[in-house]
Amino acid sequence: MNFSKRHGLLFLCWFTYIAAYLCRLSFASALPKLADGLSLPAEYLGLAASTYFIVYAVSQLINGFIGDRVNPYGYIILATAVTSAANLLIAASSSFLSIAVIWAVNGFCQAIFWGVFLRLLSFSFPAENRRMVSTVMSTASNIGILVSWTGLGLLFAHRSWQVYFAVPGVIMVLLIPLWLLMSRLLPAGDIFHGHRDGRNRPAFSQSLADLGRMRIQHICLLCCLIGFIKEGMAAWAPTIFSQMLNLRPGSSLVLLAVVPVANILGVFTGRAMLVRTNDDCRTTILRLLSLVVLCAALMTTVGDGLPLLMVALIGLLCMLANASAWVIISFLPLSFAGRNMVSTVVGIFDFSIYAGASAASGLMGFLLARFGWPSIPFMWIVVAGLAITSCLGRAGTFLRTEGNFR
Repeated sequence: MNFSKRHGLLFLCWFTYIAAYLCRLSFASALPKLADGLSLPAEYLGLAASTYFIVYAVSQLINGFIGDRVNPYGYIILATAVTSAANLLIAASSSFLSIAVIWAVNGFCQAIFWGVFLRLLSFSFPAENRRMVSTVMSTASNIGILVSWTGLGLLFAHRSWQVYFAVPGVIMVLLIPLWLLMSRLLPAGDIFHGHRDGRNRPAFSQSLADLGRMRIQHICLLCCLIGFIKEGMAAWAPTIFSQMLNLRPGSSLVLLAVVPVANILGVFTGRAMLVRTNDDCRTTILRLLSLVVLCAALMTTVGDGLPLLMVALIGLLCMLANASAWVIISFLPLSFAGRNMVSTVVGIFDFSIYAGASAASGLMGFLLARFGWPSIPFMWIVVAGLAITSCLGRAGTFLRTEGNFR
């Protein structure tokens, strides 16, 4: 396969995922202005956002299975077109019901990208490039968060809420011709040529049977626990920062950047750990989770007089949790290319991560309201301890057999 075409495909996947994140975060970025512009209570718009995440999580499972059974270019172009249309239609909408329905459709299509990208790239690059592919792709989401929260937030500060949807929608439209061109320059048939499993479309029942034999439910539990820490921290970080530093959420661009920057560093930390363990996923995750426990334990000793140190420790914890998640949802699924189940496994793992995030949102809100910030590090110690126990048990067996590339 031509070197430049292969890496051109990687860059196009990477940039498209950044743009997809802009189309995903446009609702949250525009929320205050959207509520004022449509004279809607924030609770109504919060319901639309919740509907999006429910649809997105369930769609991970659906699109994971579909993604291994369709032409990847066609499915990516479909997702790009609908995601773009959803943002542009909301920019032209004035009805809450239409916005809620359109945003739910956007959630379904957003769940297409990651699994199909990894499937396409897993067959485009040799096994020795797996770390590089997963590292590059995993930076895209956090770059999208940084651009949305800081760059576009400043750029559109004095613009109407419609601009937050229109600009990302236009960017996605412009990517469609590039995907059509890439499908001609590097056809799917050429990518899967010589990979018999890439052309096979395993039956749904056969895939379920294979996953059952692997006891994938144990790794799903580990995903839930890691997602509990990673996504729960990301969701509540602005509130926690405001409690410790007496700042309004969103008033400091530096604080807004802590989580995405820490997540980007987590990608490279996970990659470095894999190099040191010779791609042993089980050992890598155990080391990272042990450091999470140590980091959370240090938080319990830091008093209110050192808020900036606490922010640094929270950033470190985010980095370690994201490194653990990166190993499971970005690197490990590439090993399933031989079974043509990359997209399927990504969908299951991602769904499990978001299931953990859902549990974290409720429990962290309860603990913050009842016991305040000091209770949170103890919760992380308990959850990370459960994750380590899982990794030492059945989940570790899965990682040894499916995630050890030595």
